[in-house]
Amino acid sequence: MEALVAVGLAGNVVQFVEFASKLVSEANSIRETGWPRSFSSLRDLVNSLSTQAEVVHERLTAQARTQHLSHEDQHLVDVTADCRKSSSEFLKYLDSLVPRTSTRSLQSVGTAIKIHFSHYKINNYVEEIDRLRSALTLATLLALRTGARQNHEEVLTHLQELRKTKAGDNATSRDAAQLLTNVLEVQQEPQLYALNDEVQKCLKDLEGKRKGSLQIRESKILNWLSFRQITLRYEEVPLAYQETFSWFFEESTTDRAWSCLTKHLSREVSKPYYINGKAGSGKSTLMKYILDHPSTKNSLLEWASIDDMELVVTSFFFWNLGTPLQKTTAGLLRSLLWSVLREHPELTPAVFPDLYQSREWESDVGDITCNELRRAWNVLLEKSRNFLKMAIFIDGIDEFEEEHSDLIDFITSLCSTRVKFVVSSRPITSSLHAFRGCPSLKLEDLTKRDIETYVQGKLASHAIMQSLASIYPDISRQIITEIKEKAKGVFLWVRLVVKLLLDGLEAGDNIEELQAKLHDLPDDLKALYRRMLFQIPHEYRTQAVQILQLLQTWRSFAKYELCTLLLHYALRPPQESLSQGLQPLSSRTLAWYTQQTTARVQSRCSGLLGVTWIEVSHREVGLSLEDMMLSKVEYLHRTVAEFLQADDVKSEMKDFVHPDLEFHRHLAAACLSIIKISGAEFTERIMTEYVESILRLYRDAQPETRDRLEEFITSMDECMTKYNNTFNSRNERGEGTSFKGRSHWTAASAAQTTILGSYGRYFYERPPEVELSRARVPVEETDIFAFDITTVREPDMLTLAARLGFAQYLKQKAPTSVFNPGALIHFAFDSWIHNDDTRPPLNDRMDTLLFLLPKLDEGSDDTAKAEILDFAEGYTSSDRRELDVFITCFIVAMPSASWANKLTVAELRDLVARLQRDYDTDNQSLGTRLSLAVDDRLYGKRCCSNCRMAGHTRVACKKRKSKGRKQDQVGSGKVKKSKRRKGKCDDGVY
Repeated sequence: MEALVAVGLAGNVVQFVEFASKLVSEANSIRETGWPRSFSSLRDLVNSLSTQAEVVHERLTAQARTQHLSHEDQHLVDVTADCRKSSSEFLKYLDSLVPRTSTRSLQSVGTAIKIHFSHYKINNYVEEIDRLRSALTLATLLALRTGARQNHEEVLTHLQELRKTKAGDNATSRDAAQLLTNVLEVQQEPQLYALNDEVQKCLKDLEGKRKGSLQIRESKILNWLSFRQITLRYEEVPLAYQETFSWFFEESTTDRAWSCLTKHLSREVSKPYYINGKAGSGKSTLMKYILDHPSTKNSLLEWASIDDMELVVTSFFFWNLGTPLQKTTAGLLRSLLWSVLREHPELTPAVFPDLYQSREWESDVGDITCNELRRAWNVLLEKSRNFLKMAIFIDGIDEFEEEHSDLIDFITSLCSTRVKFVVSSRPITSSLHAFRGCPSLKLEDLTKRDIETYVQGKLASHAIMQSLASIYPDISRQIITEIKEKAKGVFLWVRLVVKLLLDGLEAGDNIEELQAKLHDLPDDLKALYRRMLFQIPHEYRTQAVQILQLLQTWRSFAKYELCTLLLHYALRPPQESLSQGLQPLSSRTLAWYTQQTTARVQSRCSGLLGVTWIEVSHREVGLSLEDMMLSKVEYLHRTVAEFLQADDVKSEMKDFVHPDLEFHRHLAAACLSIIKISGAEFTERIMTEYVESILRLYRDAQPETRDRLEEFITSMDECMTKYNNTFNSRNERGEGTSFKGRSHWTAASAAQTTILGSYGRYFYERPPEVELSRARVPVEETDIFAFDITTVREPDMLTLAARLGFAQYLKQKAPTSVFNPGALIHFAFDSWIHNDDTRPPLNDRMDTLLFLLPKLDEGSDDTAKAEILDFAEGYTSSDRRELDVFITCFIVAMPSASWANKLTVAELRDLVARLQRDYDTDNQSLGTRLSLAVDDRLYGKRCCSNCRMAGHTRVACKKRKSKGRKQDQVGSGKVKKSKRRKGKCDDGVY
């Protein structure tokens, strides 16, 4: 083989191998999810694979025409022929899924369904190509080894040119050079030394170019794993007061026994250390104290040094009142992976190989599934087992939102001599059972000394209390002793009681009144909360309950904490937000609103709520809107939220507020106000938090409330449209790139990827010179579907409502808007296909179809009808209940759905029975409608045997009484039927 042919061939083979590797990665995605990450990329990948196979084959066959091929070269020709054949057949199969000449706008949906149910066939093609990849690599090495002894000067010159390769192509170039190096390593002739040196220089140069880009990939994967609240709960946990918990690292005593943590951390043990404590006993504060104490790190380093390994210490604090990622498995795994990979980035390629090798990081890679995270964590443990030990601290197992037993099983399965756990939890049954026999402590039995330290430091050291203690020393000591005894180890109770007594001191209470107040205070946390709630002054009680219920409502649906500034606007009349202008506020105004609301929370809520980051009151200059949003309103403790959720407390709180007060309207108005004051500070944060919150509010509200939220959604749409137009103008002048070319704000990437998931998948930017109905546009690389997608409708608020299942909003807007039911149904279908966080509840999707389908059926657009019915006929779902509802919507709302006529009477009756047995009353009603529709379809042209009228059956006849039987006195039960023996007359004679 000629030298230059060898070098060129090496590059072509490496490219083929690289494409084949990507294809295997794509097949893994299809195998796990049923969908390719990008259908266009999948097809392009196979096309490139086919092209490279053709190029390699042509190079070799061209050489065969001029010279005799060696045995190794001939084997290589045979392998490339097989590669070309397999890749060509695969490409034809993909083209069969979506004909290149198709113009249907719903063709992409059909493609997705075909792929979903044919991915096993795709896997077969990929497995064959993967086998050929290995064979081609081996055949190439053998062929190059034979031909590398000739024309080394030409190869040397070519390699010197290769060193000049641009960074964008260095991956392929480096692999080509490495392939030649593998060949040269087996050669011993002196004339190869110069060539081998040049190869090494080439590799070194290319390695330097790649080093920076690899670090960027590692950083992007860390950003992908991270989330905003990853350390928030740890940061919010209060520090231990002065010397409290200092006993923890001491040896236990007879009267205060606990398992020594120092010994547990420094020795080879395979059981977790369990910190058990009542609600409010200070478990989280203790966990934070342990993590921050230098003795912890020293003991763990001693443990790691036993096997001469490196150490990683990581933690996760569950928070039941936080965002979903703060209380689920996904959040835990992301946090653990992020912590370990941040310290050992060299593990990243092994843990996330597909992401690491991907060159399309600029596009959205999607969210992470829990299965992906579990697999990544298992790989990390496997790859690090020879050099790394991990200490993992998990606080608040009881605050885990999913099954506690699953989390505990995960922890116990990982415990080993190289993975050490310290966990804390309330004494829930699952943790008590699972951690029986583990080293542990019961916190409330060990904190009397700490409680005394706190009371002495906070209460006894107060100037007024010191004066009273000098006059009444015995009573003062009794007060401190009584606080310790009544607390029963619950530190939170102590904090609250000390605050109440301090308030009394500053209000002029004498020592006897303080002692009487302490006697009257209940020793149970929830009873104490009740006392605090109902001791709020009457003039503040209505406002206090309004604030408490606004926070409760917000936390029932929102993904983010309640911002203090948002609460300010929520306490204002809702109509103010509609007339509010679109303009930013000064830092001084923002600071004043935040300070005022903070003071209102502190004075009205009697300590049940608190405001974090209240230091904004000290910095009035230079604070932005983003800075002000760091101030949050929160419950004092999780137990406060549990107390307020009690039915009796809710019932009593209702008496304090106006019955017509609608908290969803107040919060929607507040979100709208925040959007309007953003002004020039339009950021993705504003988009993702407050637009999304208004949409979630609408979904969470009751039907009667949704009607009154329509005006806020409309105003939000107008506001966002104005912002979007402003930024489009700036983009045209070259001042930005955020929303360039998008006619509506819902088409912005932030809206589609962060808020709306897969929404917008079926529309794209249309060229201005092309008529909308005829627009044919390119598809982005990250999209699932490859080609031939038609713009069905420009995005607007109606398409968004259809995608999110806002049937009531569509009904309200239908009379006054340009209404195209066919186009809207396209967007509604998206919510049936993609099961993600933005997927509407089944009832909302059902209502949307039941509203839109009759309007389509009444229209004259036969093409749209045909496309939609084509999709409906091919739709399927693994959830039988969803599939039943989907089919029934078409049968009931669109009688022209001819495909439904293919169902047999028995299938229809079974469908009716399943719906009428459903636990959801809406589905039961749908089943009743289906039953009437089926009767009408089967018997519509026949006469009723009861009234002799056409159009209904005897069963559905309104004139029929008592199931069609003639009602007589005996049948109605008015006359008791006499009992007779068979064959016996009334007179008793046979």
